This record gives sequence, C-alpha cells and structure tokens, in this order.
Amino acid sequence: MKKSFILTIVMLMICMIGIAWGDTANVNGAWKLNELQVEGEKTDPTVLGMTMVLKINEDGTASIITGEDEEAEEHIGVWSIGSLLLEIDGEKREVVVSGEELSIDLGLDGMVAFFAKEEATDSATPEATASVEARKENAADSDNTISEEAFLGKWNLTSMSMDGHTLPVSTLGLSIDLSIEPGSVSMLIDDEGGPVKSTLQDNTLQFNNVYFDHVTLEVTEDGSLSFTRQVENGMMMTMYFTPVE
Repeated sequence: MKKSFILTIVMLMICMIGIAWGDTANVNGAWKLNELQVEGEKTDPTVLGMTMVLKINEDGTASIITGEDEEAEEHIGVWSIGSLLLEIDGEKREVVVSGEELSIDLGLDGMVAFFAKEEATDSATPEATASVEARKENAADSDNTISEEAFLGKWNLTSMSMDGHTLPVSTLGLSIDLSIEPGSVSMLIDDEGGPVKSTLQDNTLQFNNVYFDHVTLEVTEDGSLSFTRQVENGMMMTMYFTPVE
C-alpha cells in the first residue's frame, strides 16, 4: 500500500510538471498588464486608462486587480495547471506563457492582454507576518531548539515540489491533512487515517504510518511544516503543510 500510494503521487507530479511547464518559467507570482492587442494592433493600456495586475498563487488561487488606490477592485478566482486555465468570476480563459510574458485572450472582439512578470516582493500583511513570527518565537527554546509546540494543531497540505518545480495540491486532486497532538499524529488522506505515536528528535517530529515509512516533519522559516523523502530515480519530493487557522 505504501509503495503504490507513493508511486501514484510521484506519477501525478511527473505528469503535471510535464504538462504544465515544459520549458516555460514558473507562473506563480504577480504579472502586470503592459500591452493590449486590439484587432491585431498592440497598444499601451495606460493610454486607455487600464491598469491590471494578475496574481497566480501556488495554492491554486488567483486574482485580478483592476484600477489603482481607492478605485482598485480585486476579483478572486482559481487556476488549473494541467492546461493553464484561469477562472475569474465564473469565466474561463486560457493562459499562454512564453518566457517572461503571459497572455490571455479576453474574448472581447479579439482583444488579447499581455502581462510581464513583476519582481518578487514580500507581500505578506503585517498581521500574517506577526503570526509567523509569534509561531517561530514560541517554537524555539532559549537554546534555539524546536519544541513540540511548534508542530501542534491542524495542518493542510497546500503544495508539493519535485525536480525544482512546486505545484499547488489542488491541481493534483490530493487531500492530505495533519492533526498533531502531544505525542501523536494523525495523517488523514481523503479523510481516512488514524493517530500514530510521534517523537520529537533533533528539532523534528518523527512518526511512521501506513502510507510513509519514517516521516520527518520540519518547521520551515515561514512557520509551516515540510516533509522530504527520496522517491523514484533518486528524485526528492517535498510536501508543504500550512496551519489551519
């Protein structure tokens, strides 16, 4: 059961990486509208008074922000990595990635929007940053060791990485949750699973279950949890869990 389950995850990752990326860049991040094509001719969107930022997140969510300052409006949606379909406000649009440029056919008399990727910035809110810092501070004792308190609570698997690519779990159709209490861990896969004994060792929480041999959970710099293991052909796969607030 362990081997078949792990192999299934690995094959999903390999297939989705191949379908989604090929030789294109990672689409996660913020993209700013910098050109519009109308009836085959390109124009500067600012001439038309248009500003737009597309945000694509690793967890499968996405948003488009139109306007600026007080007039800014945010439209929330999702995206599918298999064919790079963006769905905002119930409308689906295919996304085409070419190097550092991303384009979307807006479906308005042949209008195509071209986006350029913005440089990564720390977009975390002060509240989120404070929460992460509090978790990290509570996790570390005076000698910088990690206490069991850092692991306690409920966690959702939100993304996985392999071969240098990180994919949101929503695109893989997986649901893996952790429920951690003092001395025990429940790994729920599609809501199935039960508690097993856990031990704190070398700043990690370790346990075994029916799906994985010797799970070693680590606390990451952003206060989430990660679990790395070697899979087929020597590749390393890492799962990332974020707390359920």
